[in-house]
Amino acid sequence: MTVYTVHQLKLNDEVYKAVNELGHQGASDKFPIWAFKMDMFIVDENFSPLTDEQIGFYHPVCTIIAKDLEDVFRIGNIGPEENITYLTNRMHSMSGGDIIVNNKTGEANMVASIGFNKVNFK
Repeated sequence: MTVYTVHQLKLNDEVYKAVNELGHQGASDKFPIWAFKMDMFIVDENFSPLTDEQIGFYHPVCTIIAKDLEDVFRIGNIGPEENITYLTNRMHSMSGGDIIVNNKTGEANMVASIGFNKVNFK
């Protein structure tokens, strides 16, 4: 078993308010983090390396003890809770665009539409 850290986008109430008032495109025009989040719905093996700005959009939300990336994804969505240590109260279910870092090797992978893609991260 290995310890993994899960990183998710830092979205605040101002961004959500813009989505409700301006729609997805309007919020994307105003907030680069929202535009980036919308791009996460089409993550595939051709995804470009993350920029420093995009890396800054993320924060660690939990650590998970798991066998592999698939196990991290499963535990992050359905448990068991005893394998999860929460680092914040703002974690949502795991989905496309989330980043999983193997704490032993430092290797980072982004949850893709199907599977995972290695990414540069910190």
